Amino acid sequence: MPISRIALVLFGLVLGCAAHAGGPTIVRIANHTTPNPGGYPPGYPQGTLSGFSRPMADGDQVTFRANVQLQPNTSTDGGIYRGDGGPLTVIADVFTSTPGGGGNLGAQWGISLGAERVAFTALTQASDYVLLAFDGASLLRIADDDDPAPSGSHPYNGFGMTAIDGDDIAFVAWEQVSYRPGLYLHSGGGTTLIAAGGMPLPEDPGHNFQRIDGDNLALEAGLIAFVHENSSAEEPIGIYRHSGGITSRVVDLSTPVPGGTGSFTDLQISGHPMLALDRGRILFEGSMAPASRVSTWPRTGPSAACSAPMPTGRPAWRRSTASADSTCTARSWCSRRK
Repeated sequence: MPISRIALVLFGLVLGCAAHAGGPTIVRIANHTTPNPGGYPPGYPQGTLSGFSRPMADGDQVTFRANVQLQPNTSTDGGIYRGDGGPLTVIADVFTSTPGGGGNLGAQWGISLGAERVAFTALTQASDYVLLAFDGASLLRIADDDDPAPSGSHPYNGFGMTAIDGDDIAFVAWEQVSYRPGLYLHSGGGTTLIAAGGMPLPEDPGHNFQRIDGDNLALEAGLIAFVHENSSAEEPIGIYRHSGGITSRVVDLSTPVPGGTGSFTDLQISGHPMLALDRGRILFEGSMAPASRVSTWPRTGPSAACSAPMPTGRPAWRRSTASADSTCTARSWCSRRK
């Protein structure tokens, strides 16, 4: 969607920025003095919020995750919160009962926001991995590690990144025994496998997907963008799209760099989200020799043609625009690689 509001974390603050005719207005959503909005039971230190992450804006609301600082140098898993500058709403925290059983929720990750709905994964007090969604009123249990993975022979064995758009949820999950990471789409009450290690690569006969990146995923209006990694170093080697039952390649390390020379040498910028979607266009970042960085929107609508060359186990949780005539363009800048 067009960006008119942004959310950011700066010096421990979560800020909302809304643009209007008189210039931007900065609204403080929360900071390190904000009392824990969920409140702990009597006898527990109440604490304040700290360690803000994953800020996402939707209309006037900012959704984010934060820890709870109980005392100096001591913090604990907090929760997922939403606010517009007034009192915060708790979407889920460590005193939220897991829908379907399993005790209270523990740590949360893989958080995504779309159409005022939130999807995330969590570990419960019963040590179960669960995939949950907040529909604006209540939490829904979408999947857990007792459910069989579609098109597989084993149950899930943990969940990674999510992407939500309305009632559709794309997510990455691992299988028990094989520990094969796969990309799944939950839609209309059912879940289908989109891509996984060992499945054939589109447009590359004789080669298969190695791994699906569990940290980078985007979903918009039925279009999923995801990252293919090599299995040895778990580094991105391709970006793919899935829409209407068809998976196709957007860019890989053999793709010529638009406006540059040679092909991409890397498809990641460490520590930053890798993918974004806006009206069918996929934003990604990559590197090319000699260590320049490129940010580009390839056209991915009904016609993917461009007049310029077009970029065509459970891990540790690690870490410009299209021109008027819809040809591919790129914005690049120099950055010495660390």
